[in-house]
Amino acid sequence: MPLLTITLLTFSLLCFVAIIAIVIYIKKQKSQMIYLETQLNTIELTVNELEFAFRQQNLLIEKILLSTETDKTENDQISQSLERRIKHLQNEQTQINEKLTSFKEQEPEDKFYNRALKLARLGADIEEIIRDCDMPRVEAELLLSIHKNHNK
Repeated sequence: MPLLTITLLTFSLLCFVAIIAIVIYIKKQKSQMIYLETQLNTIELTVNELEFAFRQQNLLIEKILLSTETDKTENDQISQSLERRIKHLQNEQTQINEKLTSFKEQEPEDKFYNRALKLARLGADIEEIIRDCDMPRVEAELLLSIHKNHNK
């Protein structure tokens, strides 16, 4: 066999082996490419799901913020209403305290008249009423006559 033939055969065999190696390498690269595309699709799905969840969370946060602002506005209105009521009640309390003070200042005289009236109802005479209530005779007589006329 001539040397040229052997060289050509060897070269052909080497080319054949190289082609097979290249085909195997390409198949591996395609397989790896398919795997990477699958991974990429999975990542894209995950990103889309995360974006959707993010939008949902943003909507929920906006809804909560709106609700919080509405609640704050309502609470402010209630607070203002309560402040007005408190001021009104404080004014009423001041008026009641003033009336009570005025009533207490008048009370000593009223006690004597009430006691005198009570004595008259129990049948006390004019001298007892004058003595026990420290009342002038004219007032005691008037009180007794009013009591007698009232009981008729």
